[in-house]
Amino acid sequence: MKALLDKALEEPVPLENVPEGLHLRSVTIAENGIEAHFTGRSVTFRPSSLSTA
Repeated sequence: MKALLDKALEEPVPLENVPEGLHLRSVTIAENGIEAHFTGRSVTFRPSSLSTA
């Protein structure tokens, strides 16, 4: 697993559309990929014109 994670993170992974006030807490490996965990206070989520479908 470590080798797979090392390979996946050889290049920076951009975090896009992260609301102000939200901070990356940790990154873990899951069966279906990489999970990012965030924390924050008084974070405002707004609809985006970009579709992630």
